[in-house]
Amino acid sequence: MTRAHRIIAVTAGLAAGGAVLGTLAGVLAIAVVLGVVGWRSPFDDLVGLFQLAAFFGAPMGAIGLPLLGWALLRYVPLWQVMLYSVLGTVFGGVFYGLIGAAVGFFLAAVGMRLTARKVLTAAT
Repeated sequence: MTRAHRIIAVTAGLAAGGAVLGTLAGVLAIAVVLGVVGWRSPFDDLVGLFQLAAFFGAPMGAIGLPLLGWALLRYVPLWQVMLYSVLGTVFGGVFYGLIGAAVGFFLAAVGMRLTARKVLTAAT
């Protein structure tokens, strides 16, 4: 496998994982809001809300995680990138909706980059 093929494969994997995590973040944000508000609705309305979360969360995650992964991969372990970006997205989405989710994702990335130590590799 050539270097270009590896880059494409990793990027595709990050995009697929980002789509799943973006959907999860959207559903979690809606679930938290519904749990706090105590809103009761027929099952069809709830499924529609979760579909809406997936409709926005999947593309945002599919674009955001590869960008974030490649930008921070040298400084932050990938599992931390995924965990903290989801937490930032959920937190922002709970309080400020879709724009808040994007801002929370961005602020989580900035926070990870500012607090990360650069991995030092020995020159061989």
